[in-house]
Amino acid sequence: MCGISGFYSPSLESSALNHISSLMVNALTHRGPDDKGTWIDERGLAIGHTRLSIIDLSSNGSQPMISADGRFVVSYNGEIYNHLHLRERLNKDSANIQWRGSSDTETLSNCIMFYGFSETLKLLQGMFAIAAWDQKLQRLYLAIDRFGEKPIYFGFQKNSFAFASDLNAIKQHPDFSQLSIDRDSLGLFFKYNCIPSPFSIYKGVKKLRGGEFLCADLKKDSSPNIQISSYWSTNKEVEHGINNQFDLDQSEIESLVHKELSRVISDQMIGDVPVGVFLSGGIDSSLIACLMQDQSMQPIRSFSIGFEDKGFNESEDAKFVADTIGSMHTNLILSNNDIIKTLEEIPMMYSEPFSDSSQIPTYLVSKLATSDVKVALTGDGADEIFGGYNRYHSGYNTWSKLNSIHPILRNLLMMSMQSVSPRSIDRIVSRLNNVLPNMFDIRLPGYKVEKLADSLKFKTNVEYYLSLLTHWSDAHQIVLGNHHVESIFSDENSWPDTDNFQHKMMAVDSQSYMADDILVKIDRAAMWNSLETRAPYLDHKLFQIAWRIPFHQKVDLQTKQPLRNILKKYLPESHLKKPKMGFGIPIDELLRKDLATWAMDLLDPQLIKDEGYLNHQLISDIWSKHLRSEGNFGYLLWDILMFQTWYRNQKA
Repeated sequence: MCGISGFYSPSLESSALNHISSLMVNALTHRGPDDKGTWIDERGLAIGHTRLSIIDLSSNGSQPMISADGRFVVSYNGEIYNHLHLRERLNKDSANIQWRGSSDTETLSNCIMFYGFSETLKLLQGMFAIAAWDQKLQRLYLAIDRFGEKPIYFGFQKNSFAFASDLNAIKQHPDFSQLSIDRDSLGLFFKYNCIPSPFSIYKGVKKLRGGEFLCADLKKDSSPNIQISSYWSTNKEVEHGINNQFDLDQSEIESLVHKELSRVISDQMIGDVPVGVFLSGGIDSSLIACLMQDQSMQPIRSFSIGFEDKGFNESEDAKFVADTIGSMHTNLILSNNDIIKTLEEIPMMYSEPFSDSSQIPTYLVSKLATSDVKVALTGDGADEIFGGYNRYHSGYNTWSKLNSIHPILRNLLMMSMQSVSPRSIDRIVSRLNNVLPNMFDIRLPGYKVEKLADSLKFKTNVEYYLSLLTHWSDAHQIVLGNHHVESIFSDENSWPDTDNFQHKMMAVDSQSYMADDILVKIDRAAMWNSLETRAPYLDHKLFQIAWRIPFHQKVDLQTKQPLRNILKKYLPESHLKKPKMGFGIPIDELLRKDLATWAMDLLDPQLIKDEGYLNHQLISDIWSKHLRSEGNFGYLLWDILMFQTWYRNQKA
């Protein structure tokens, strides 16, 4: 894993090009501490790279790398899992390549040379962010993988075009040093706790979306001409899968998924450095760990994080899985003090506002793993692709049934549910959990009842779904001067045609919540620790198989049926009946206790008023209510606090 950067400033001389490129590269050292490099074209182009050495640790893998014919200069971040197969194909198609080393970067650069940029993208299996400069046509290409595992920011300011893996690197360029906050993007952040692609927090800077590539003609005697195209469409793949569903029984479906997932994991365990796995104890990561151990002659390394608060602690489940499969397991139980210490690094880790609270345990498990491995496999993507979230199953079914009740009765039910505080519900259910079997255990019941009660006011399935994705439903309330802009989250015209609404939610989640929240969280947290993470469930061929499986064979009495049934071959069935637990932290109570002083400083009304971005009166109101336990506003407050910490850091 690495960091890439570059810019085009035709008015600058070589010394300035080198100096600015060095500043940008140095800002990406955390993404690649093992090596760095810069390539300069005196016509005004600079391309930089920082390297985290995973395959071919020698200098033969150093970047930026020039193709065998000298035409293309490539800076690349990611892993191409089928690069050995692509080498074989190149050798058959062209006998003229003299290979210097064994890196996938060399494979990539020569594929671009031989097949062209856009055709090469279609051949790749992996995660990547690529910059390629065509010296002959003076054309710059940028691209990211199909699902957006690896980032590229890009933009124009004054007379310069710049790109990088991180906004902080772009800001090292003098033409980008005084970027203005985009209030419309800030509104999106408060709605979704992240900023969806293609937007960024700054005016004039965008992000590529999964499956996109950019082509920029940068001839010195003409204005830059930029076009963005797609080489992969999730919507088209979803629709194709639904229109060509398998006619197989459940055991045949599971055998197919088992075989394909095993193939993917075998490909993703490659590397010239130690490889481990993040193990939460849930279905997704447990299956990855089991299949990894199945293919390893030695005990694999597994890592998990636990919490002192039992309502958020899955570490015992992870230890059970590790003991069962015989992995070398490392577990860390977090105290509230560990969380407090992490808060200082969050704004530097995420170069734009980001407030999924599981960013903290994700960072800490990455930090834990990096002492023993340089690569870790994760279970990310399984929920969106195989139907793991409650909203695809019982949540949607419950809402549909309740929505059929007469509006007056539904309103009474909603008020009754809201009359009992989430804390009281948690206490009641906690007593019941002590006497009921594990399969009836309910995690975070107060929050779930509160969310269900809120959803009863929505009349359509689209309104219901969007309510589950939204933090601040009306960004105008919180962000001053905000205007509504559509994103993949809310633009129904950009959603695919599906055979049921549950499938529609899964498809949209794959392009929104997964891409802009889950994958951003893991990439930034892991790379801050110079750790590469790989997500086997996001193999695009496995994705295509999953979308040919009828919904009832993915989600029936339980979610993720194929994955659960495969896991039965490795773990006792009783372990699989435990309810899904998120990877969050106990925000509500932390803000009332251990984090209260920290939060009070950032939520100071005069400070917020002077900054001029947020509604200080509204913030004061919900903060006071939260402290008095008149409601749980932890997630809304966390959005504010993450913006405030980011804003304070970027001003420094």
